[in-house]
Amino acid sequence: MEKIKCTRCNGAGTIEIPHGTIDCPQCNGIGSMESKTKQILVMRKDLGMSRGKLVAQGSHASMKCIFDNYIKISLVGRIVGHKVEKIPYDVAKWFDGSFTKVTLRVDSEEELLELYNKLKDTNIPIGLVKDAGRTEFSKPEYTCLGIGPWNNEKIDKFTGHLPLYK
Repeated sequence: MEKIKCTRCNGAGTIEIPHGTIDCPQCNGIGSMESKTKQILVMRKDLGMSRGKLVAQGSHASMKCIFDNYIKISLVGRIVGHKVEKIPYDVAKWFDGSFTKVTLRVDSEEELLELYNKLKDTNIPIGLVKDAGRTEFSKPEYTCLGIGPWNNEKIDKFTGHLPLYK
């Protein structure tokens, strides 16, 4: 359990949570409770993607995490609601404006898929991106994996060993 302290009501609403909540039980404050949240983009370095391709693929991974896990889109392309009853606190805090992202690297498809397989049965949002192979690649390729937004410490258990993408 994680202890979260509400700064709006000076801690009167301190609660223990398994995965978070967006409401302080004392003052119903949203965005006033403190937590550390980030999103990780894990990129394949071995593909030698151009900077533009790298940015596009990372953007796809970031959005895939959000839309596959939290937002429902109607057939006419409008946002019509959310997929979960309550957005976990860590995620709500991230949506409130921090948008912290860290880009890490792997050196093979095997390494990327191994990480994906470790995460797919957790409650951490993930988005695996497979490029269609119409521009820089001659065939479809798994290019990256988005992880989160979620609690830093929980994500780091899976990604703490990976180097920054440079």
